[in-house]
Amino acid sequence: MLSPAVRKRKNLNISETQAPEDPFAVACREAGYSIRSLAKKLGFKSHGTLFNYLAGERAVPRLVTKRIEKLIGWADTDEHWPRREPE
Repeated sequence: MLSPAVRKRKNLNISETQAPEDPFAVACREAGYSIRSLAKKLGFKSHGTLFNYLAGERAVPRLVTKRIEKLIGWADTDEHWPRREPE
């Protein structure tokens, strides 16, 4: 059984190989998260929710963008979030 630290490093390595140049994934890894672990931290049932928000397929609540900005430094801007809900 892997220790929590080893498991976390393993997950980050997997994330790096799956999305090596995706800016959002890079920001997640630099903050110590994989996209999946960030989604879990935010209380989402699936990491697909984050992808839908990033692609502009769903309107993202402003509270979520602010929380992500605090956790990983991904700015709460229209460039990063095509469909943000108004404040």
